[in-house]
Amino acid sequence: MESNGVWEESFTFQKSQADEQGAVRITTLCSLLQEIANNHADFRKLGYADMQEKGLFWALSRLRIKVDRYPAWKEKIALRTWVSEMEPFSHRHFTFHEPSGAIIASAYTIWVPVNVETRKPARLKTTGIPLMNILSPSGAPEKLLPSSDAKPALTHVVVSDDLDLAGHTNNVKYVEWIMAHYDAETQKSPRALVVNYLGETLLRDEVMISFQPDADYFAYRLQIAGSGKEVCLARVYL
Repeated sequence: MESNGVWEESFTFQKSQADEQGAVRITTLCSLLQEIANNHADFRKLGYADMQEKGLFWALSRLRIKVDRYPAWKEKIALRTWVSEMEPFSHRHFTFHEPSGAIIASAYTIWVPVNVETRKPARLKTTGIPLMNILSPSGAPEKLLPSSDAKPALTHVVVSDDLDLAGHTNNVKYVEWIMAHYDAETQKSPRALVVNYLGETLLRDEVMISFQPDADYFAYRLQIAGSGKEVCLARVYL
């Protein structure tokens, strides 16, 4: 429900959403971000169906999520979201709260309205969503640059399970691919994640994932095999 421009929902985490230590995975937190964002947008007549009527869909451009404490299996949390800007892009913020009300994680996202036919950014002329002069504690997602010394990590061929209603790879799938490598390399839960989404991938595209370790983070670069087109850059902070 929405109160004073802030949408809030409660979630209890299931066993399938936890890792071998019983902590909820960062991919699960990212999935919740897009679910609650869509629910709030639906409430404000800016959800998937409403955007389709305008010939548009929402595409995630940038994400920053910061985790102070990972929730555990069976734990109940409240997730809040609100919007601070709508032009030219939507700046949407999130906070995860434990029962005491304390914030245990937060995120800042930037969403772009995209034309269904041209697949290019478009202007959204009218909105009815309240704008809040409050920013997420996570900080804004910074622009990332590709690493010149990145080493091959793995490849992934896009399958139908990776696709969403827009017909392209869902934003959380990129996080899943990256985290599959990061987890194998470090066995550490990240304290933060920044993602820049630069393009889309489609069914049967082969995605090359390369990485560059640093003292504080792992940098990732995702490209389409053959063309070398960059589709995603990311940093996973240790």
